[in-house]
Amino acid sequence: MSECLPLLVLLPGMDGTGEQFQELLQFFDKDIETMIVAYPREQQLSYLQLETLVRGHLPRDRRFVLLGESFSGPIAISLASQKPPHLAGLILCATFCRNPQPLLKHFYACVDRISPRLIPRFVLERVMFGSHGNAQQKQSFFDSLYSVNPAVIQHRCKEVLKLNYIDQLKSIETPVLYLQGEHDYLVTRRYGSELQQHLQDFRIQAFPTAHMLLQTQPQSAARAISQFMRESLYRIQERN
Repeated sequence: MSECLPLLVLLPGMDGTGEQFQELLQFFDKDIETMIVAYPREQQLSYLQLETLVRGHLPRDRRFVLLGESFSGPIAISLASQKPPHLAGLILCATFCRNPQPLLKHFYACVDRISPRLIPRFVLERVMFGSHGNAQQKQSFFDSLYSVNPAVIQHRCKEVLKLNYIDQLKSIETPVLYLQGEHDYLVTRRYGSELQQHLQDFRIQAFPTAHMLLQTQPQSAARAISQFMRESLYRIQERN
């Protein structure tokens, strides 16, 4: 009897709702099972607290691949560095191990005064989507973002500004796939290259899009993720 593929555990971007994965999920074959770990919309939790929340959802009786998108990349990195049982692979999407916008660190004290709902929509669209994405994808993004308490988004932004998880990278032994937007100016290519310097088994796959990679390139991203998961199963079978 053939062994089933690992479970794909998805950790969401800044909104934390997991709703932005829905289009991506439609392009997976039926043999790929998924689980989304959503974050509270009203609670201001630190990276460490969110890590504890995610750890409690990780499978204890089957292999899994962990995917961390954008804001959640550091959570996935930290968990992978602890070598949890049954972890078969790590996928990082448009993410980072330290603050991807160092200049903004000087405005840390001002973050609480800037509600995401007050930022002009066209500005957020340009930063997140660039010239990519359709109207439905953009509306879905704003619906998810605005469903979260603004204070929670502000708190998560502050968590990113003080982040530095470079040391955790050195302990990661599992294979890593990095999904990178060629036109992502929020998390630029240098952060994928930085991860590559510290990780042993690391591959970058680039897509012609901006930061919202999984949303604007769902079919291509699903194909890359599926291939990585099948490769992870093959590696496990080879070892056994």
